[in-house]
Amino acid sequence: MLVESVAEDLGYPKFVLAGEISGAVEGARPDYTVARRGLIIGHIELKASGAGVDPAGFTGHNLDQWMQLRHLPNLLYTDGIDWILWQDSQQVARVTAWTAPGKRIASARIDAGDLVHLLDAFCANAPRPPATTQELARTTARLCRVLRNQILHTLEAGRSEGLAAVAGDWRSLLFPQASDAEFADAYAQTITFGLIGARAADAGLTAGGSVAERVAQATRALDAEVGLIPTALTVLCAESAIRHIEPAVESLLSLLAATDPALLNDAGDWLYFYEDFLAQYDPDLRKESGSYYTPAELVKFMVRLTDEVLVSRLGKPSGFANEAVTVIDPAAGTGTFLLHVIDRIASTVEERDGIGAVAGALRNAAARLIGFELQTGPYSVAQFRTGARFRRHGVGSAPRVLLADTLANPYAEEEHLGSIYEPISRERRAANELKKSTPVMVAIGNPPYRERAKGLGGWVEHGKPDTKEPSILDDWKPPTDWGVGAHVYNMSNLLIYFWRWAGWKVLENSGNNGGESPGIVCFVTTAAWLSGDGFQGMRSWLRHWCSEIWVVSLSPEGHQPDVPTRMFEQVQHEIAVVCAVRSPHTDASAATVRFREVAPGNRDEKFAELATMGITDDSPKAWTECPKDWRASFKPAGQRIWRTCPCIHDLLPWSSPGVLANRGWPTSPDSNTLEQRWDELIAEADLERKKALFNETDSRTIDRGFKTNLRGWPDESAARPISREMNPCPSPIHLAWRSFDRQRIIPDIRVLDRARPALWEARSDHQIHLTCIEDDHPDNGPAVTFTHLLPGLHHYHGRGGRAFPLWRDSTATAPNVTPGLLGHLGGLFDTNVTPEDLLAYVAAVCAHPAYTAWFNDVSPHTPGLRIPVTADVDYWSMALGIGRRVIWAQTFGERYVDVERRSPGRTNSRGQSTTVAIRNRRGDPQPGARL
Repeated sequence: MLVESVAEDLGYPKFVLAGEISGAVEGARPDYTVARRGLIIGHIELKASGAGVDPAGFTGHNLDQWMQLRHLPNLLYTDGIDWILWQDSQQVARVTAWTAPGKRIASARIDAGDLVHLLDAFCANAPRPPATTQELARTTARLCRVLRNQILHTLEAGRSEGLAAVAGDWRSLLFPQASDAEFADAYAQTITFGLIGARAADAGLTAGGSVAERVAQATRALDAEVGLIPTALTVLCAESAIRHIEPAVESLLSLLAATDPALLNDAGDWLYFYEDFLAQYDPDLRKESGSYYTPAELVKFMVRLTDEVLVSRLGKPSGFANEAVTVIDPAAGTGTFLLHVIDRIASTVEERDGIGAVAGALRNAAARLIGFELQTGPYSVAQFRTGARFRRHGVGSAPRVLLADTLANPYAEEEHLGSIYEPISRERRAANELKKSTPVMVAIGNPPYRERAKGLGGWVEHGKPDTKEPSILDDWKPPTDWGVGAHVYNMSNLLIYFWRWAGWKVLENSGNNGGESPGIVCFVTTAAWLSGDGFQGMRSWLRHWCSEIWVVSLSPEGHQPDVPTRMFEQVQHEIAVVCAVRSPHTDASAATVRFREVAPGNRDEKFAELATMGITDDSPKAWTECPKDWRASFKPAGQRIWRTCPCIHDLLPWSSPGVLANRGWPTSPDSNTLEQRWDELIAEADLERKKALFNETDSRTIDRGFKTNLRGWPDESAARPISREMNPCPSPIHLAWRSFDRQRIIPDIRVLDRARPALWEARSDHQIHLTCIEDDHPDNGPAVTFTHLLPGLHHYHGRGGRAFPLWRDSTATAPNVTPGLLGHLGGLFDTNVTPEDLLAYVAAVCAHPAYTAWFNDVSPHTPGLRIPVTADVDYWSMALGIGRRVIWAQTFGERYVDVERRSPGRTNSRGQSTTVAIRNRRGDPQPGARL
């Protein structure tokens, strides 16, 4: 590049240009960030040739961008013709190319001497080391990304046998399925954080000598017996491994050599270091890995709560400081929970024995504090942070933070490598030994959350196939006679896998006295399993193995609350803390489950409430006991009047989540778009491109056919794989995508992952679906909505919903109503009660905000829908009229229609208008009154 060449000629070597770096200034992103020896010296913004770079002519986006970028201390703007250098918002140099009259811009010429002087002024800008940990995170992230790209490019070009050998060794040891890109990412992060750790240990990293020698200098500052980081740096010292990535490594060394070690050991600013690092290094990786770290205030509450349980329930007066208490964070991240446990031990010992006893207590505790982490970046940060915290207390040892897959088979044998890789092998053997036989009393942390994680649960999910040993997850799967098998797929979640592992390790105490010892599992968790049907087996198991369980809801605002109220700004799910305890005297009775939720409010208000919360709080609004039934929800049952009302399943037994394509293209507001997409897919000749267009999943591929199609479409079409399809798109039909949002969908079983054939079988001109939330309750608005169309997945509002059809068949002769219910109601009111009457009554009662407000008042924590059923004929008749108008309106006038007047009316199963006698308050009939 021109700038790099001129800089080298001017005596400014070791330039690194990183493209499109965010975070230079708020709301803008220059095209290049320029670093010299690892330190940023300035930024370059490029414009299209001839577009102009004088701010006086900027408008729109260019003007908005300039208003941000002008604050940079050293900024070069150019469109290739015009070059302007700005320093501290002042124009200090400008060079403009000239063109002969009538000539094209491409023939423009520039004075080389003037341009060299301008670039000299740009390159001479004095670099400065980062002043905060956030600046360090952003700067190292930029250089780490350059290093990653250099590693990947070297591997893909086949330039370095040494680096390729390292990649092969890492695959065999750590990541068997890792691609070149994944290896480059892991290796670059490990090198980066290894050098940070070395500088924190006061390694000089000074100039002089080769880059390999400076890396060796860094390695000597680390504990050579500690797994991955020193091993990675040792391997890097080899000339064959470092040669082709030397520039980026040297930039990292130079940056860190200029960084004050005191900054690195200031743990106060390091809580979100890795989150800041990932946001700069690779935002997509941050999102994919769920790397949003637990706020310190929440961690402090959980550590204090667990310490209180250790003291008051498990007979450990010194809590975490007790020598019998071994603690593990199975998804340690950057080590925040371990740090707070360290601080808790230190404060307990100082208060009890004086400050002089703290170092000895922590030294003894080092072997009892364990963290497992699978991602190399946060693992490296956790090792650094916990070691720094121990050094602050004058302790040379540190907690055991291990690079390990918590969910992997603990009985797998790890080979002894007998080489520079032996520390990694030793670390993995240590992790398995900890899993198998080390008694653990406390598991605490914030496990990763990932839905649709089938296949990612390792030994927990799959057991030991070679010996046909079943998985421990099977203990939580409900038996078939519970009738909730359709919900079991919800257990395919990383969070559930970690809960099951912690239950096995801590509550069952595998390898420790046959499961008779006490234990605590205290995790941050999403709230779905607290009440969802698919998790009844999990709740039953926990009630069996525990003596007490405390649940603290952190999201009283419900799903997708306002961002200022969220504990984790990027997380929309409802969040809770669950502390499950097995005391030494646990008996065969079901554990007592206590529930409370923080008051609605912003994040800081919730933190303040958590700071005063404890298990001994016996105020009236503190803890509420949940039902004692083994499989019952971990939420209170609500007031008596609520519990006496039948739930919606008691009235309409059959329900479905709704139709899911699991790919976006088969759904659209209009048919033409769908037909165009179909035609493009069918016409695509390239097989890989065709697969990409189709968006293959485990259940739907372009090569799969089906014996039967959806009702109304030919079976022979379904039998023909999409890869061989040549026919036009099946005529799209309407789909009820969300409440009051109608889309169109391609009616073909080959493109719908969850087609729900039973719903298609029951489609007709008479069908109506009631939709509502099943695993929670609405915060406001109507509690139910209605549609006459085929309902999409979670039609009510996009999550946790069910659709309840009025009819089980397409002829409207088999009502989806509990047998005997209509006859019972008819006897109460001395009239014939039809399925349509029942649905209209439910609409009148539930489809308005007053019902939802009452719902939240009498039972704010109970999921599901309950319907008060009146025995008063006047109220019943009045409700029918209201409910028919509601359903008529919500089905866009297609149901409950008076065929003569095209207005809301009562229809029977054949769509014929009827009348009903409505009684007045005195019970006198009013024959012939039309509803």
